[in-house]
Amino acid sequence: MKKIGLSFFVSFSLVFLFTHCSDYPTAPEKPEAALTTDSSSTATAGVFRLVLKDKPVDNAKNIYVTIDRIRVHKAPGNFIVVSEEVEEYDLLALKNNPEEIVETDLEAGHYNQIRMSVASGRIIVDEEGTDAEYELKVTSGEIKIPVQFRVEANGTVKIILDFDADKSIKVTRNKKKNIYRLRPVIKIENVRYS
Repeated sequence: MKKIGLSFFVSFSLVFLFTHCSDYPTAPEKPEAALTTDSSSTATAGVFRLVLKDKPVDNAKNIYVTIDRIRVHKAPGNFIVVSEEVEEYDLLALKNNPEEIVETDLEAGHYNQIRMSVASGRIIVDEEGTDAEYELKVTSGEIKIPVQFRVEANGTVKIILDFDADKSIKVTRNKKKNIYRLRPVIKIENVRYS
């Protein structure tokens, strides 16, 4: 994963019930700010870290989700793109091995939201001893995570998000075929400062 200098580390174990992402209050859309890497900004920047982990799902062997953009909202300003790396994560592999998905310099200040763009997903399940792969339909292309945190100059903030795959994946049957849908259930497990 691309590292820009300040850690953006949030443990992403999705358990913050997003059955209707639009139900959560969101900051107004404004032009996105470019993430600066100028060394002269280090006095007003801090470390932000994002870690991803997960809880198990019955009979699922792998749950792959591709994230292609992560933004944070600086109050009362703009959304800042902190990653545009296209990465696929196996959520079940994160149960025992939480993964840092972003580490970057971030301007000091107060932040109140993280947004992750989910490009696609797939799930592999055990069906009577045979692996079967299905498309994981994502109900919303962008996951909105309301979380209050601050970045201190020369400090580090680490946010751990807990993704509950068991509650996030809904299975329906249509014409003798299972359809798997992802409705992320996320909780903020921890916000740590150092």
